[in-house]
Amino acid sequence: MIKNYEAVDTGKWDGRVDSEHDFDSFRWHQWVEMLDLNNDSIEPYKGKLGFAFLGFKSDVG
Repeated sequence: MIKNYEAVDTGKWDGRVDSEHDFDSFRWHQWVEMLDLNNDSIEPYKGKLGFAFLGFKSDVG
C-alpha cells in the first residue's frame, strides 16, 4: 500500500463525446485508462509507445 495515496475518482474525468465509434473523433477522457496503484494485479505496460499523466493534489502552497 502506498502511503497517502488515493485512487482517482473516475466520476470527475469526463467530457463531451463527439463519437463512440470513430477513434479519430475521441476526446482524451474516452482514451485514458485510470489505474489504482494499490492494485497488485497491475502488470507492466508492454506496448510500443506509452505515456502517463501523473498528478497530485496538495493543500500546501
